[in-house]
Amino acid sequence: MPESNNKPEADKWKILYENIQDSIMIVGQDYLIKEINRIQQGFRREDVIGVSMFSFVSHLKADFLKREVALILSGEKTSVEVEDIIYGPDGMPNWYYSVYSPIVQPDGSIDSFMIISRNITTQKQAEINYMSAIFDGQEQERQRLSEELHDGVSQQLMATILSLKTLPDETSATENPRLISGLNTTSNLLSNIATELNTIMHGQDTRTLDKYGLATAIENYCTRMGAAYKQEITVKVAADCDNLPPKLELAAYRIVQELVSNMLKHANATVHAIAVDKIDDSLQIVATDNGTGFNTDNESKGLGLKNIKSRAAVWQGIVEINSGEGTEVKVLLKI
Repeated sequence: MPESNNKPEADKWKILYENIQDSIMIVGQDYLIKEINRIQQGFRREDVIGVSMFSFVSHLKADFLKREVALILSGEKTSVEVEDIIYGPDGMPNWYYSVYSPIVQPDGSIDSFMIISRNITTQKQAEINYMSAIFDGQEQERQRLSEELHDGVSQQLMATILSLKTLPDETSATENPRLISGLNTTSNLLSNIATELNTIMHGQDTRTLDKYGLATAIENYCTRMGAAYKQEITVKVAADCDNLPPKLELAAYRIVQELVSNMLKHANATVHAIAVDKIDDSLQIVATDNGTGFNTDNESKGLGLKNIKSRAAVWQGIVEINSGEGTEVKVLLKI
């Protein structure tokens, strides 16, 4: 509880500290919890006091919070906000929104910090259910669009290309080189459109994923996109990344698609890499390039990062972005 030499003020702080519905923790430089006003989720006081704060932090957020808390203790940051999931003694998960702030002593030193946590499980579950419903609807529309493009536009486009390719032979007798050149140019343009349309259709379709698994689907997609953009993409998918829950495989596949598209369209890079691996009970996706990078504090709406973060949130995941000379985007999804 914050200290005060003024008794009436101290009494007010005590009433607030003891009755607020949020949990307030005082944590030392050693990350051990010194004090807490309210125990939640079935924990006992002895389960918390003197225990490392990282016992109540998911491993997905641990590295991030270590960096951020170090900045708080050094005085470089005044607060950090984070959403995280904590499993109680009964194994039930709860979501918390927490604010980390330094406790500044009268002499200006910082030897501890405060964590104020609010249980947002109901709100978070509603958000996840909402986003899951949106993504399910998107997948149905993707499949419908892929089928319609294949059965309709794609077939008509191929028929048009074949028809155009026969015209130069039939018009050669007219000895009109400009006409023949124009027909050939038009045929080539339509062939390029057909190739791009085919890439789009394959991107929407999930039959390769459903039939052959995540590794093959990612490798095939990266090969097609690399060929379309005349760029090479290095792909490494760990052998144990197949046989994941189908919805998780689909989420991972869509995230990889977003990451690859971002690299090829925006990075201005010559080196592109995708790596997928299982780490403990998480699936890790890492996209790296040697491009121009971007300001992570002012993310472009066109980069699709918002969509990646939304998909990750459904799987209790996080997205970390490091950009400067090149960019690394790391996505962790809980299995």
